[in-house]
Amino acid sequence: MATLMAQHALEKAIAFNQARQGALPPMTEEEPLVQAPDSPRQVSWYFNDLAGFLPGIEETDQPELYWAMKPFTCEVKNYFIDQRLYKIIAYVSYDEGGRKNRLFLERLVSGNNAEALASGVETP
Repeated sequence: MATLMAQHALEKAIAFNQARQGALPPMTEEEPLVQAPDSPRQVSWYFNDLAGFLPGIEETDQPELYWAMKPFTCEVKNYFIDQRLYKIIAYVSYDEGGRKNRLFLERLVSGNNAEALASGVETP
């Protein structure tokens, strides 16, 4: 599930790049993927319109999807490598058995044609 969430964030970042002719997608801090009623934290920009729910999925919208995504948070960073190349890194964190895990996928993206090279590494 974490890999799917990170892949979604990368694809949204690449779509942003293509729609805005090479502009960098927004960087975000670690943010939840769903809107929890007990938290004032903002839903990650990369998930705030998932399934057509703005500003994010709430428990009453789609309970099964909400509870599947609630344990996850997402953080996205991007860096210029040179004038026509930049790196996007999507981090997805989750708790499993009382231990925090963090998965990341990174992609090098060309500002001209958005051809991407992907790799992923999971870290405990």
